[in-house]
Amino acid sequence: MFRWFLLLLLGAVVVLAVAVMVGKPVSVMGENGVAVVLPTFDLQDGLTGELLKRDDVRGDKFLLNVWATWCVACREEHPFLEALAEEGVRIVGLYYRDAPEAADKWLAEKGNPYEVNLLDMRGVLADKLPVRGAPETYFIDSRGIIVYKHSGIVNAENWQRKLQAIYAEMQ
Repeated sequence: MFRWFLLLLLGAVVVLAVAVMVGKPVSVMGENGVAVVLPTFDLQDGLTGELLKRDDVRGDKFLLNVWATWCVACREEHPFLEALAEEGVRIVGLYYRDAPEAADKWLAEKGNPYEVNLLDMRGVLADKLPVRGAPETYFIDSRGIIVYKHSGIVNAENWQRKLQAIYAEMQ
């Protein structure tokens, strides 16, 4: 048993060392499989066209909401996100593997709860997080630390039961 543990530990050290030497990012993962630090990115804001980096969205706590127009559950979630934004909850959209024109049309018709809407057409940031599907919402504190990941729809029930307290406790 001890021998297997040592081999596993040695293997993990070798993988980490190779990743560092090659210059590839190493994900720091928490207990629930969420990257502890919001990964770096260079993505266009679908609202302004501006190229944004991680530091451009950090500063105040926020929700990073993964969404797409092809996502049926996102349609159900959208009105509640608008209500949260109206209450002052800062929400950043991560528009996931979808056409930018479709996002523009959706937001014009249904309203826009997003401070910025990061266009992730190829899933670059989504893969780093790692996103498993839409909708998903990451709770990110003012230091850029992901403190919680919610898979599925954010609605009044789960917001009041659990999610609001998580958001309120974040710095």
